[in-house]
Amino acid sequence: MSVDEQLDELDESGNLTGRVINFSVAHKNNVPHRIATVLVFRPNGKLLVQVHKYHNRLLDHSVGGHVESGESYKQAAKREMEEELGLNVPISLVAPDVISHEYYKNLQSGLTHVFGVFTAKVSATWKHTETEEVDQLIEMPVEEIVEQMNENPDKFLQGFMTSLGAYLRVTKSPLKITAYGKEWGEL
Repeated sequence: MSVDEQLDELDESGNLTGRVINFSVAHKNNVPHRIATVLVFRPNGKLLVQVHKYHNRLLDHSVGGHVESGESYKQAAKREMEEELGLNVPISLVAPDVISHEYYKNLQSGLTHVFGVFTAKVSATWKHTETEEVDQLIEMPVEEIVEQMNENPDKFLQGFMTSLGAYLRVTKSPLKITAYGKEWGEL
């Protein structure tokens, strides 16, 4: 993503304001904006987890990125899936407009993202080929991811805790992400 990429500004409730803002300004000033994420599963139910190339190798959703101005969550999810993984497979909306208030010590500031969360499936034989944006994916059972998020949340990007938490709520899973003293993925 270019630092000059144009994003639609949102209010604190996740509604479009009608204003467009630069990516760098949105992050610097904690202006709410949209993110599209895709949780990509294998037929065995394991989730593909991205080892984030640009965020200190933290673990992240399979696919994720900013929704450009004028773009829908679905358009952004499909674009990001192609850019990051070279995938063009059907996606299913799990949860729109999931608000995430994130705080990262290294940034010493907060971020407010509003997620559109999707799922996709790949075959058991699909293999990831390194792209400019993603060099490594690991396959993990969801139960193990949640356990690690609760025990060692600093290994994960907080947006991933939000998107996976929303997925768990929508699918009525008994699993809960309760890192940093809060329940993640509130709908």
